[in-house]
Amino acid sequence: MMAHAGALRLLRAPAELEPAPGFYGRVMRRIEAEERPSVWGLLLDPVFGRNLVYASAALVILMGVFLLSTEPVQHELASTPVQVLANSPAESVDGENPQNGRDSLLVTLANFTE
Repeated sequence: MMAHAGALRLLRAPAELEPAPGFYGRVMRRIEAEERPSVWGLLLDPVFGRNLVYASAALVILMGVFLLSTEPVQHELASTPVQVLANSPAESVDGENPQNGRDSLLVTLANFTE
């Protein structure tokens, strides 16, 4: 044990070691350089912000064109038999002669053209 203790004393440094001048400054610069940018910092970048504005404007224009092109067009004339019947003047069917209402319905459907 005494021999080991003596060998360990020989390996000990003669004085405390101090880091070289500027060591702490170099470490801090390296840490700051390797720091990951945050999402909020990326939004403050002027080039990214300008590209984001252009992309948003293009998206709004494309969505507007899509909505305007897919909007159903309302025609003044009815295009289906159901719409013809819905737009035809309603003739009341009296209880005495229900055949009149059926005849007017038949005439309306016979006159339907696309």
